Amino acid sequence: MKHIYELQRIDIWGRRYPQRRTNLASMGFFSTQENAVEAMQCFLADFTNFDYDCKYPTWLGFVVTKYGVDSGKCEPLYQCTYSHEGKFNDENLADENGAFRGRPAELLRFGKGDIVEVYDGEACLGIVYGTPLSPARCSQISTPDERGRYTRLDRTDDQYTILFLANTPEGYYHSHIESQFVFPPTKPISPTIVTRLKALAECDN
Repeated sequence: MKHIYELQRIDIWGRRYPQRRTNLASMGFFSTQENAVEAMQCFLADFTNFDYDCKYPTWLGFVVTKYGVDSGKCEPLYQCTYSHEGKFNDENLADENGAFRGRPAELLRFGKGDIVEVYDGEACLGIVYGTPLSPARCSQISTPDERGRYTRLDRTDDQYTILFLANTPEGYYHSHIESQFVFPPTKPISPTIVTRLKALAECDN
């Protein structure tokens, strides 16, 4: 099967944490992942685009997605992200058939209590509450029971559980974010927001 790779940039609108609007801008299609990465690096070398105080980037990062050509399917076969500086961030560990078999401990970039910035239609600050399933746990879940029942895990199961601040009676909400869309924060965070996020992770949610 032939493949094509799409390069996208996660643009950020606004400067204030904890939540900022985004736009996913396509930067082209390429025959190899290497060519997509080269185009990203050329963009970074040729275009310096900062926000009004000239300190912080106006994009969260970059996305490279692999698709099959003439396959009749629109599902990605592979997806990874790069930081706003063009450094490798993470990849979804599902195979090309979409099956997820777990994330080894050495590939966990974040742990419970880490403050992160995620892409989920918006750029949002949050705090990690749960990490992706281990290979052992995935094997347990995927093994048929005595009735032949089992759970098929797919690419959406390579995910972190993230807690976010909210103007609700509870004061927070949670979401499950695929690993490739979890980034380190792109700029300093106020002590007030850090304290509020840390308090979420310490609660029994």
